[in-house]
Amino acid sequence: MKKIIYIASICIATLFASCHDFLTLESPDQLTSDNFWISQSNAESALAAAYSQLEYSIDTWEFAEVKWPVEAYREDIVVLGYDAQNYPNWVELANFSYTNGNSQFSSYWKNNYKGVNFCNQIIEKVPLIPTENIDANMRIQIINEAHFLRGYYHMKLILNWKEIIIRDKYITKQDEIAKALSTREDVWDFIINELKAATALLPTHDANNIGRATSGAAQAYLGFAYLTRAYEESSKKEQYLTEALKAFDEIKGYELEKNFVSMFDGTNKKQQRVCI
Repeated sequence: MKKIIYIASICIATLFASCHDFLTLESPDQLTSDNFWISQSNAESALAAAYSQLEYSIDTWEFAEVKWPVEAYREDIVVLGYDAQNYPNWVELANFSYTNGNSQFSSYWKNNYKGVNFCNQIIEKVPLIPTENIDANMRIQIINEAHFLRGYYHMKLILNWKEIIIRDKYITKQDEIAKALSTREDVWDFIINELKAATALLPTHDANNIGRATSGAAQAYLGFAYLTRAYEESSKKEQYLTEALKAFDEIKGYELEKNFVSMFDGTNKKQQRVCI
């Protein structure tokens, strides 16, 4: 009798274990790469995630406490306000006494590469969405917006570090994580190619889609990339200046904002800056 009970107990335990495995592995609510990249709406959601890292809008304070200190505190035109003195890691940036352990730098690096990761997924996965589930023109636009953003995120990084890692592939294996730093020349080549890919296939200014990348924004940053290379690589200065002028000449329908401060103080929220 004890033997029968023992065998029955093993069978019941096995049954429950099997049910648990079935429910865990086959849950219809679990998103995977196979069941997510199937529709235009999902592709647009992924693009929204890629945009979410833009200027650190994913957090209430990160625009003011990460982007602004890292990018602006080392400029001559910035004078630290009283409250900034309460944050030593901000002051270090202004005084050029920071180290690689500065928390604002760490967040800046992480946020930009997170944006790159989202872009890599879009560029690799959106082409695989079935034709009947996505408009052909929208597929092209989404992919090219991702190219624009991928180039932009790399640009933000190379402007703040001597060398960075080019991330041009969606990482799916652990052995793909480790990658050597790239030269500045290789990084600028990559950024320029990304922006060129976006210039011809992005739409012009669209009042119904304010904030999305446009061909004008891509041309503007392309010109800026060439200007920076002309400064960094003096042997090719004339070549890059010529390319910069070509890019800037392609920007149509924009004008400079006369009131510079209005782009930052909330009084001119609908003003289209060239970066968008």
